[in-house]
Amino acid sequence: MKKLIILFICLFVTVLTCLGQGKTDPQYIYDQANILNPSEQKKLKNILEEYHHGLGIHLIFYTAESLEEKKVKAYSQQIAQELGFRDMGMNLEGMIFMSGQERQVSIECGSGLEWTVPDVFIREIKQEMVDFFRRDSFYNGIILGFKRIYDYASKASWDVDYYSTQKLKEEFVNGINRIMILECTAVSKRIKDGMVGMDQISNSYFIYVKDPQNKLVKLHFTKYSIPQIEQLIAQGQTKIYARIAKTTPLDVDFLGFVEVQ
Repeated sequence: MKKLIILFICLFVTVLTCLGQGKTDPQYIYDQANILNPSEQKKLKNILEEYHHGLGIHLIFYTAESLEEKKVKAYSQQIAQELGFRDMGMNLEGMIFMSGQERQVSIECGSGLEWTVPDVFIREIKQEMVDFFRRDSFYNGIILGFKRIYDYASKASWDVDYYSTQKLKEEFVNGINRIMILECTAVSKRIKDGMVGMDQISNSYFIYVKDPQNKLVKLHFTKYSIPQIEQLIAQGQTKIYARIAKTTPLDVDFLGFVEVQ
């Protein structure tokens, strides 16, 4: 009997261990250039954890010793890709990148966060950070940058309000800036009639997709090319998280793909 109890306990502990191995805590700081001291890293980590738990946005501070003769934007985009800014979900990742040797800074946002923190705001944030860096106040500049990103992101709602275009039409309320799940049954093929292209105002690509009621919806995106979006929808990624930019006719900004169960 004792042997059976011991065997059961060992098996239970083994199962718990295996389950735990599948879970990894999110990482917030990759300070390879040692821009911050240990005390500053700890304080920054606590702030980024609070932002993550409070709003759901995962912000990362990443430094490299050198740009290795690359442009800072190209280098930071490569890092964001390596970190795996997700294709699924609302893509609420953001990163402040710094090069240790060159002291250059870049900011990357996932496809969900970028509509709330567009390039014009990012340029302002970077300038404010650089003003601190010129006084060798790196920690304060970095904290300011993350706070600005969080402040912009917190002005928007991140809850899904509509689960279909039909539900949106049934409710006579202002849906602007709300989030919906858009189901795309097909991509419009009327390319010659200007149904796909580049939006100069928002600096984004757009394409028209059809909803289950066969109505056209204008979909804006920046992180994909038009052929990539067409291919992903054709392969079954038909449900999309989207922020409503206009209701009549329906015009939405791509946030990310809904994971296929």
